Amino acid sequence: MKTILLVLALAIPVFGSAQGSAQQELAGISTLRSQERPEAEPASVTIEAPLDRGAAYNRAISRITMGDAEGALTDLDRILELDPTNSRGLLSRAKAYAMLGESDAAKADLEIIRMLNTIGPEAESALHQLGELVIQDADMYEAERNYDRLVQIAPKDALAFCNLGITKASHTNGYDALSDLDTSIALDPTIAKAHLHRAIILLRHGRNDEACAAMLQAREMGDPTVDQLLFLHCQ
Repeated sequence: MKTILLVLALAIPVFGSAQGSAQQELAGISTLRSQERPEAEPASVTIEAPLDRGAAYNRAISRITMGDAEGALTDLDRILELDPTNSRGLLSRAKAYAMLGESDAAKADLEIIRMLNTIGPEAESALHQLGELVIQDADMYEAERNYDRLVQIAPKDALAFCNLGITKASHTNGYDALSDLDTSIALDPTIAKAHLHRAIILLRHGRNDEACAAMLQAREMGDPTVDQLLFLHCQ
């Protein structure tokens, strides 16, 4: 019996020592692993400052004025991402697109404005720009339609009547166009091209004396191109 107890007594410290050694070994491995694996750094979060739309719009207008259409588009795109129906932004972006020769993109923005605004300054500006773009495309019929819509919502817009008359005269006998040009001159007699195109129509119909008077008016309003016409028809 004593022999058995002695054996047990000897065995217990050996078992305890082995267990403690194992625990220390595991702890050491854990420490090594933690040293080998660096702690993850907290994710870096970039918070973009809210867009100051007023400042961005003014900067875009300044860039358009300086001829930097691409720079203006950067600002205007950001404005319109936040507010897709911003009419001022759409008008300005259409102008920037037109400066870059992207006529279709400009027209798309202007058509959105027309759908959003049937009357008012934005609608009028959109129709003016659309008219200019389609004239550049040599589509005088579509230009006439745009200017015709424009004079209906802006009956005191002298330039609209002038451009309506010019587009009509390009594909008609000119009598309707003459009426529109007369209206333009009555509203604003300082538009030189209204006098010039009135003179051209009058010449077409053999009314040379009236045509010469209209040419003189055009020259007085600052159009030097009429000098050759005056020389040819008004000696």
